Amino acid sequence: MLEWLKKLGGKPWQNKAGLEEKAVALLAEDFGVLEPLNPDLPAEILRFLLDGEGVEVLARLKGTQTAGETLGVVRSFSPKIKAHIEPRVRFFECLRNAPPVFFIRLGRVYEAAALAPVSHPIFQTVQRTSFLPEVGFGDPKLSWLDTLLVTATGLVVHTYPRRCHVCPALNAELIEAMLDLEGFAKDRLVRAGFLPPLQRFGGPFLEPVFLVLKGLAERAVRHQSVLLEILDHPDFKQRVYALEMMRKCAVPLEPFAAKLVELVASSSKLVREQTEILLVEAKPQFIPLLKEKIVTGENDERLAAARLLWRWEGESVREFLEQRLGDEKSKKVVQGIQDLLHVPVQPVIPAAEDPLRLPDLPPIPAYLPLVAETEKVWRECFDHINRGIVQVRTANPKNNHAKDLEPLSAAAIKQSFDELAGGKC
Repeated sequence: MLEWLKKLGGKPWQNKAGLEEKAVALLAEDFGVLEPLNPDLPAEILRFLLDGEGVEVLARLKGTQTAGETLGVVRSFSPKIKAHIEPRVRFFECLRNAPPVFFIRLGRVYEAAALAPVSHPIFQTVQRTSFLPEVGFGDPKLSWLDTLLVTATGLVVHTYPRRCHVCPALNAELIEAMLDLEGFAKDRLVRAGFLPPLQRFGGPFLEPVFLVLKGLAERAVRHQSVLLEILDHPDFKQRVYALEMMRKCAVPLEPFAAKLVELVASSSKLVREQTEILLVEAKPQFIPLLKEKIVTGENDERLAAARLLWRWEGESVREFLEQRLGDEKSKKVVQGIQDLLHVPVQPVIPAAEDPLRLPDLPPIPAYLPLVAETEKVWRECFDHINRGIVQVRTANPKNNHAKDLEPLSAAAIKQSFDELAGGKC
């Protein structure tokens, strides 16, 4: 039990949130660093988090000098910060099945600490830039959610590339539940992930978080209409970004097949290229749709689809495209298909007659015997290592790490030499 809890003579909370004892202990350790600033603050924070009582602690925390720096939610370059946040990392790793309302309270606590007065004017800038310079979820009322995600994943905002780690306690379903409790539409998560502001250098601030967020791809399919709306955005940059996120998050393509075929034949070169990158792993599924687009699309769409189909399939679709020439009415499309089909076929040179062909390499044997001199040097090397191990153990008899050091046996050295000759690790 922590010293500040011992002084209280017990736990001033009932744990209505139902957290496991280990998680509560790590939470208490994390916020225990605030005791020197205000002896009552850690207990009041835990009572608010676990029982939902004493919301006034947020105002008290926000007014406590250096609270954000002490907790490490404001990055103040202090060497103590890493030690302070270690219990927090372990807390999120062990946290399971906590109710959404607990995470809402936790985000509000982190946000209040981040807004607390700082110790030095230089940290005023750090305070303003430690978290997101813009609202990630599109509403200032959700700034606590931005703060929660940044803190829980350890997102470092002002680096390139931005870095964060997976937080096992957070997933897309949980975030949607939090949004719902706060009176926001659940699809706001998909909008935040796939339709963020793109004005800043280095990409959207929360992008690394969304890329490691479990369940986001499934949520994109669940809110299919929202993602289709984004793929219809008038700004082609937003469409390109949404397509890139679909690829990075491995969003299933089947529910969006018709729209993706439309985009891969669109007038925007960047949109076409990004869509093609997305579809390249699912060619068999989209080839029939491309053929249909060549038949039913607008002039530019038919031509773009024909070019992509030829690039993907080549000679195997020659017959189909030649048939389309007979039915095609647009001179521009006819000329484009003819240009594709009239590409000269490269002659096939028999391997034996190809002057650029290198001779086959001889097969590499599974076992390459090593000479006796190599084995001698190998044994001398490990004899030197064994003497060093003995020396370390003799010089440090009470060192537990040194006790674990054991000289290598002759049999082990012989086996390692044989495995070296056999190409084994």
